[in-house]
Amino acid sequence: MIIIITDMLKNCYFTPRQKLINWINEVLQINLTKIEQLGVGSIYCQLLDAAYPSKVPLHKVKWKAVSEIDFIYNFKILQNCFEHLSIEKYIDVLLISLRFKN
Repeated sequence: MIIIITDMLKNCYFTPRQKLINWINEVLQINLTKIEQLGVGSIYCQLLDAAYPSKVPLHKVKWKAVSEIDFIYNFKILQNCFEHLSIEKYIDVLLISLRFKN
């Protein structure tokens, strides 16, 4: 029984990077190459908009974000959408980093 539960958890929580990238590329029809590209926040906004059409103000997203201030701005848009949609997920914008943590 423990082995079955462990296998289920492994499949749910330990998805390989490339599998995530492929899924995002397929859903959004984009061409991500590295998981670190998610750190700018715009892709998360697009994913949320795909799940909840017209609920994310995509016109406010900084698509060519290069500075940490722009990344934080994008994640604040995402957090505001979570609150508006009653999604109980908090993003600590002060901990945003473009480095993938294993």
